[in-house]
Amino acid sequence: MTHHPSRTILACAALAATCFPWGASAQRAGVDAKADKLLRAMTSYMAGLQKFSIKTENSLEAVTTEGQKIQFVAPATLTLQRPNKLVARRSGDVAEQAFFYDGKTLTFLNPGHRPLLDRARA
Repeated sequence: MTHHPSRTILACAALAATCFPWGASAQRAGVDAKADKLLRAMTSYMAGLQKFSIKTENSLEAVTTEGQKIQFVAPATLTLQRPNKLVARRSGDVAEQAFFYDGKTLTFLNPGHRPLLDRARA
């Protein structure tokens, strides 16, 4: 099994991106108008929040070469406080990770290890 820390960063970025208002766009073919309206209402609501948290429980199932299924669980939390604070944490069977952004510096840590990423905003 291969672990990709970049997937965690991408997932956090995608989640954070849903919190910012986007311009109106044409409805794509095959998208239910009611679902589109509800999603836009939800994103507008979240865009107006100054602070919010999201909690998830993620699971990954791996199958060994002997055919045994093993499930790994990783609870995660994301807290955003506008305009410039973002904290995401994931812990569990396979990962112990934290992601911090203070408006200037982005830090991605595996507690107990050196920072995997620590970049100042250009």
